[in-house]
Amino acid sequence: MTDGPWAARVLRSWSADAWLILWGAGLSILGRVAMILALRDQFTTALTWDDLAQAFSFGLRFDARQAVMVALPTLVAGLIWPGHRILDRVRIALGAALATVLMIATVCSVYYFHEYQDQFNHFVFLGMHEDQQALLGTIWKAYPVGWLAVGTVVMAMGSTLLLRWALPRLPRLNLAGWRVAPLAGVLLLAIGLVVFGARGSAGRLVVSIKSAGVTGNDTLNKLIPPPLDCLRYAWSLWKKTGSTGDVATWIPDRDLKTAVARLGGDPTAPDLDHAFLRQAAGAKAPPKHVVVVLMESYSGWPLWAPYDALGLADQGARLSREGQRLDRFLSAGPGTIYSLCTLIMGLPDAGLMASYMPQATQPIPSGVAPIFHRLGYRTRFVYSGFLTWLRIGDWVRAQGFDEVHGAGDLARGLGGQEWGLPDEALFEASQRLMDGDDRPTLTVILTTSNHPPYSIDVTAQGYVPRPPPAGLTVEDDDPRILGHFWYGDRCLGRFADHLRQRPGVLMAVTGDHYGRRFINGHPNPAERTAVPLILWGSGLDPTLRFAPDTSGSHLDLTATLVERCAPAGFSYASFGRDLLSPGATLGLGRHSAVTAAGFVEFAAPRDSPQFTAEEVAAFRKRYDDLLGLGWWRLIKGPGWP
Repeated sequence: MTDGPWAARVLRSWSADAWLILWGAGLSILGRVAMILALRDQFTTALTWDDLAQAFSFGLRFDARQAVMVALPTLVAGLIWPGHRILDRVRIALGAALATVLMIATVCSVYYFHEYQDQFNHFVFLGMHEDQQALLGTIWKAYPVGWLAVGTVVMAMGSTLLLRWALPRLPRLNLAGWRVAPLAGVLLLAIGLVVFGARGSAGRLVVSIKSAGVTGNDTLNKLIPPPLDCLRYAWSLWKKTGSTGDVATWIPDRDLKTAVARLGGDPTAPDLDHAFLRQAAGAKAPPKHVVVVLMESYSGWPLWAPYDALGLADQGARLSREGQRLDRFLSAGPGTIYSLCTLIMGLPDAGLMASYMPQATQPIPSGVAPIFHRLGYRTRFVYSGFLTWLRIGDWVRAQGFDEVHGAGDLARGLGGQEWGLPDEALFEASQRLMDGDDRPTLTVILTTSNHPPYSIDVTAQGYVPRPPPAGLTVEDDDPRILGHFWYGDRCLGRFADHLRQRPGVLMAVTGDHYGRRFINGHPNPAERTAVPLILWGSGLDPTLRFAPDTSGSHLDLTATLVERCAPAGFSYASFGRDLLSPGATLGLGRHSAVTAAGFVEFAAPRDSPQFTAEEVAAFRKRYDDLLGLGWWRLIKGPGWP
C-alpha cells in the first residue's frame, strides 16, 4: 500500500486510471479514423477540414464517456483500496478487453455500414426473428469471420502485453507531502472531471446520439458515435419497438377487409394501398408553394378564451383571423415521431417508431411527398434538430423528400444545444431555402424550441408575462415554460410576414403533438388533447370555410392540402378526409376522439358526459380499425392477410 494521507493515495491510484482513460479515448479516436478511411467510398459529398474538426471534437465527448465508464470499476475501487496491487491487473484486463471489443465492433460496424449505410441500428436485432442456422451460415460465407477471430486474438494478446509493459512505467501523482486543504481541492477537481467525463459534457446537457449530427455531412455524422454507443442505443430502441404486437390487438377477428369496409374503403381493392383511393374534386387556383409548419408542443388552449388574454399565441390568433382555424383538431400521436408517422406517411399511428420499421425504407403511397411529387411539387423537409435523432434524416429521405435539412447543415457549431436550432434561426434558414425558388414546392418545417430544457432566454427575446384575467385560476405559471410557447409563436408570425411577400403561398400550421404542461391543474379533455389547425396565405381560397361541425386530426391534413392543389380526377391514397369538404365530422387521435359535441379520451370517458357509452364505443371501434390497418401496413406491408 502507498504511504500518505487517504486523499493522496486515492489521487495516485486515479492517476493510473487517467492513463487507462486516455488509452480508451485514444482507441476510440483511432477507430473513428479507421472507419472514415474504410468507408471513404460511402461519402456522397466531399469532406472538409471544418467537418472533420467538428466531428472529432464532438466525438471526443463520446470517447471520454466510454473510456470513463470502462475505468469506473478501478475508479471506485481506488476510493476503497487505494494503491492495492490488484488494481493494476484489473486496469490491464479492462484496457485489453476494451481494445479487443472495439476492434471487433469497428470492423463489424464497417461491414454493417456497407450493407445498411449506417452504424449499428434497430435493424441489427431483426435477425433474432430469422432462421438462426441460415443466418450464421450466411455470415460465415459472406464475411471474413476467420480473419476477424485471428485479429481478435492478436489484439487481445498485444494489448495485454503493451499495457503490462507500459502501465507500471507511466508517471503517477505523488502528493503524499501535501496538506489536507490542497489535497481536498485536487480530489474534488478530480471527482468533477470523472463526473464530466461520464456525462460526456461539462455543461447541463449529457452527450447523446440524437445530437450527433453536428456537421453538414450526413455520412460523417453517422460515424461520430463509437460503435458500442450505437449498439447500446439500438438495443434500447429494440426493447421499446421490438415487440410490435399483433393486428388482433385492434381487429380481433383479423378481418382487415371488413375493417376497411367499416371505414368506407374498398375491400375488393388489390391491396391496402388501393383500398382508400380518392378522386380530387379539382382545385380552382392551386397554390404554388405549400408550407406545413409543425410547431413543437403547440397546444390549442392558448388560442382560446380566457387563455388568449395571456398573449402566448397572439401570432397564431392573428394568422387565424387572416385565414381560418379549426379548433376541434387532434394530433395523431402523443410524441413527435409518432405524429410524424401520420404526417409524413399518411398512416394512422399505432404506436410504432416508424423510422425504424423495415416497411418504411420505401415510400408509402399515402405519404405526402410521393403524392405531391405526382402533382409536380419539389418536396423539402426542414428540421431544427439533428438528423441523427431516431434516424429521421434517412427515414424522411426514404419517404421521398427531395431535400432534407437539419441543424448540422443549416448552421454550424450548435452541438451544445439539446435539440438544435432555435426557432428563429430555423425559420430564417427556411426562408433562405425558399427564396428564389420558382418551382412549385412543398416545404415541411418541424420546430423544437418549445421543449425541455427550455434553454432560450425568452426574457431577452422580449417576453413579458401578462397577468391572468379575473376568474382564471393559474396553478403553474412558470414564465420560462410559457415564454417558450410565446417565443415559438412569435417566430411563426415573423415567418408568415416574410411569406406574405410571396404570391401563391398556402401555409398550414399545427402542433406536432399536444403540450404536456398546463397552467391549470385539472385540464379538461379539450385542453389536454387539442392542437390547432391554421390555414393561411394568398393560396388559400377564401370562399372555402370549415363547416360548423368539422372535426379532424393529423390524419386528414394531407387530403386537405392535396384537394387544394390537385386537378379534378387526380387519384391519391388517403386514410383521411378533406376537412374543407362536407362530411369531416369526426377526428381520431391517439386514444381520443373529437366531434362537434366535444372531445373525449377513451381512457377517461367520464370526463366527457356529453357522449353516451355507445357513442364512445363507436368512436373507439373506428379508432381500433384505423390503428389495426396502420399497424398492418407498417409491419406486414400492403398485401392482405
